[in-house]
Amino acid sequence: LTWYERAVKASDSAASLSAVEMHAEQLSLPGSSEEDLGKAIERFELIQAIHGTSLRRSVMAGNAHRRLSMLLWASDHQEQRNRAVCQLELACRQYEAAAGCGTDSLYRYYPLRAALSCKLRAILIATLDAGPREAVAGDAATAAPDEDAFERELANTLREIQQAVTADPQFWTIVAQTEHEIIKGIKRGNLAARDKDIRGSLRDLHNRINTQRFWTYVHDDANGLLVPYIELMAGNPGELETAKALQQQLERYGKGQRDP
Repeated sequence: LTWYERAVKASDSAASLSAVEMHAEQLSLPGSSEEDLGKAIERFELIQAIHGTSLRRSVMAGNAHRRLSMLLWASDHQEQRNRAVCQLELACRQYEAAAGCGTDSLYRYYPLRAALSCKLRAILIATLDAGPREAVAGDAATAAPDEDAFERELANTLREIQQAVTADPQFWTIVAQTEHEIIKGIKRGNLAARDKDIRGSLRDLHNRINTQRFWTYVHDDANGLLVPYIELMAGNPGELETAKALQQQLERYGKGQRDP
């Protein structure tokens, strides 16, 4: 990373740092390769070591770790899956650090929601890795080590989202409400009961704002939960069909397509 060291020592170091952060972010976008995600993580680690953490910086690092985790977990090799779990833990730490940095920020809801999503994904893949089982609906399907703590985090995150929507009702704050419902539905194993509201709110938002890049991120975030949930709910037709339909809807939007 000699090029980075030269950049931060340049006379225009603030601009150089911004360029490095933007480059690292570009390396970690949805669909990035394992190699690019690894490079992005290296850059974020170096930036944080020299310049410290911030809400945005830690969120970007968390996204890189989370996307690498998703990529590794798709492998058939147990060693890669073990690495995926480690990357997921690192993602959660980055999101929690971001929330700590942004205690007064209107957008603190984002790292709080992202951390919740990572914790729920960890529960889902741990349940899958435990071996074959009969899929059921309800909390028994996705039991967290500390149910009360998870519920408190759900409630706290919802309060932050609602405050953000009131102060700044734009795409990201509005879609965060639906993303929170997806987390809640998957955690409680009752996504099907929320299907009409979730998919309807996404459809309404897409009819108003159909920017493909925005929806690519929403699809990427949701897939982190939907992919393992679909596998876990293989024996539960109602939950399985709902999760697949939601996944297909967001995939269409991420490709710039409208509903049929």
